[in-house]
Amino acid sequence: MWQIRRYDRKHFWDKNYDSMELIKEVAVEPDTDSVMLIDGKTYRWCALSTKNKIVGVEEITLDLEPDQEPRGQAEYLEYRCTCEGGNRWVNKNPLLEEYVDCLHFILSIGNDLILYKYEYVELVDFTNDIIAQFNAVFRLIGNWKKEQLLMNNRFYFEVVNEFLCLGKMLGFTWEQIETAYLEKNKINHERQENGY
Repeated sequence: MWQIRRYDRKHFWDKNYDSMELIKEVAVEPDTDSVMLIDGKTYRWCALSTKNKIVGVEEITLDLEPDQEPRGQAEYLEYRCTCEGGNRWVNKNPLLEEYVDCLHFILSIGNDLILYKYEYVELVDFTNDIIAQFNAVFRLIGNWKKEQLLMNNRFYFEVVNEFLCLGKMLGFTWEQIETAYLEKNKINHERQENGY
């Protein structure tokens, strides 16, 4: 039998598994590619010992309210040298910034493949699970092969659609994504011009 136990780093790596709370026993190896729903609670795996048939998990909560504010802090103290005017509070959303960086990377692959024509498709969430959506994007990108992309654009556009769905699930509006993308693109061009 496989044991799903509440993960504790010290106990797990010391192989002191009995000191970790037993959550459930199952007959087959649990799927560690996605989250686990056990007795109404959501868990993600943290560590796996196939030899001892132990999966260490931690409980997670998913905030899936449809009108949620985008994740990330609104204001940060940006540290700057005195020659740049010193420290100041700035309004930022680092998650949105990272998201548009990834979007830029995905779109640059499309540009390299000369895939300029993209038709908008109404975004349909097949899952309400943001972790499963991230895993879907990750899995699709991990399975890309250049030959497939050149022979069939469907693989590329599937990643674009799934990534846009992820942005929607993160609570970003299309206007926020577009504005952040254009701002970041401007900064990237300035950096290239200045030899950054």
